[in-house]
Amino acid sequence: MDKKGYAWPIILIAVALLSYYLINTNFSLPPNSKSQQLAANLNEYPNATSWHVASKPKICMYYVTRCKETPSIITFTSEDYWPTVYKFYLSNLTKEGWRTSSHIVTSIPDSLVIGNKEYFKDAICEAIIKEDSNDYLGLLESADTGAYKIEIRCFVD
Repeated sequence: MDKKGYAWPIILIAVALLSYYLINTNFSLPPNSKSQQLAANLNEYPNATSWHVASKPKICMYYVTRCKETPSIITFTSEDYWPTVYKFYLSNLTKEGWRTSSHIVTSIPDSLVIGNKEYFKDAICEAIIKEDSNDYLGLLESADTGAYKIEIRCFVD
């Protein structure tokens, strides 16, 4: 058996892992304190069967991912369908001073982007509420999984 050239795949894998480690340690940022505070104080969905707030550091490079701020992420599950979750957050957050341009025309939008300039005096915050799916490429048919995600970012002036 000829073993010529077997080292190249090992070297390429080692270089890829080292590159990932260096990028992850040098360009990962945690969410800012205002994003974390807002995520901790956001109204929990009343019919949620689970509710988890994560403020983990993530790779945030503007010129690669257009990331300006790392989000705090809330994930929750519920037996309610997306239209019910959408209407709950649209109704409750607009009562609390949040603003959106999302409207129901013929069907429920697949996400709710809502912003607030008054929650903090020196920051503008946004929340993106959507169904959480494992379909990262958008190739699968939409299925109501009962899993939802809220991304919260506050941009400090």
